[in-house]
Amino acid sequence: DVTGCKYRRFSSSEIALLQGFDPKVIEISTLTERERIGAMGDAVPPPLARALVRGIETQRPFTCRTAVEICAGSGGLAEGAAAIRLEHLALVDASETCETILKHNRPWATSSVKRSDVRELDFKAFQRRVGLLSGGPPCQPWSQSGLRQGNEDRRDLLGSLPSIVAEIEPEAFLFENVPGLASEQNRPYFNDVIRRLRSPGNDLKYSVLVGIFNAADYGVPQIRERLFIVGIKDAPAVLVSRCFDVAESLQTHQQPGGMRPGLERWRTIGDALEGRDDPGGWRRWIVRS
Repeated sequence: DVTGCKYRRFSSSEIALLQGFDPKVIEISTLTERERIGAMGDAVPPPLARALVRGIETQRPFTCRTAVEICAGSGGLAEGAAAIRLEHLALVDASETCETILKHNRPWATSSVKRSDVRELDFKAFQRRVGLLSGGPPCQPWSQSGLRQGNEDRRDLLGSLPSIVAEIEPEAFLFENVPGLASEQNRPYFNDVIRRLRSPGNDLKYSVLVGIFNAADYGVPQIRERLFIVGIKDAPAVLVSRCFDVAESLQTHQQPGGMRPGLERWRTIGDALEGRDDPGGWRRWIVRS
C-alpha cells in the first residue's frame, strides 16, 4: 500500500513565533524568506533574555542605564535590555541581514546599530559608560550539531570577550551560547575564558557564574537550552547566584507533570500557531508500508 502524507516547511513568521519574537520584526520586503529564516534560527528567545536581564537588575541596579551588545544577531538578547529601558549605545553584528532586522520595528535600536566584526572595533569610547554589556558570540564552533572545531573555528569570538570587557568596564555582562560549550571536550578552553573574564585586566574584578536555562520554561514552544555567562563588577559571587535564582523564579511554564504550582504546561507548536492563516506550500511525502 502507498499512503500519501503532506508536509510543509515553517514560514519565517512562524519561526519567529516559535522563537518568542513578534513576527513584525522580520516582515521586511527587502529580505528573502531564506534570509529571514536564517536570522531567526540562531536567535536568543526574547522571553528568556528578559528573565536573565531582570535577574541581574534586581541584584545590581544599573547606575548607567545603558547597554552595548556585540554579536547582536536578530536582537533577541537585546530585547531583554530594552525591556528594562536601558539605552543601547551600540548594537554590533557583522551580518547585513541582522543589521536590517535590528533597524526594523525596533525604535530603541535604530540609531545605534553598527555592522562590523567586533574584533575590528575600538570600544574605549564606551569605557565606564555602560551598565550592561551583552552578546551571543557565534555558537557554531561549540554546537553538538556543528563541526565542533571550537577555538580553531575562525568564527570563535569567545576568546575576545575578556579584552572587550576590559575596554568597556561594564557594571555587568551577560553572554549567551550553547550548552556544548561546557562539555568535557571544550571545558579546558571554556574554563580559561571564565578565568580571564573574572580578571580581564586593568585591575578589574568580576564575579562570574554560568547557568543553563530552557526557553520552554518561559513560554517558548520548543525545548531550547541555552548557556548564560553572567558577571558583575566588584560583587560577591552570591550576588550572581541570586541573579539566576530570580531568573528561575520568573519561569512561567513547566514540563508536563511538573510539580511547581501555578505554572502552565509547556506550550506546543500547535498552541503558538493556533488560529493563524495557513501560508500554503504543502508538498506530498510518500510513505511505503
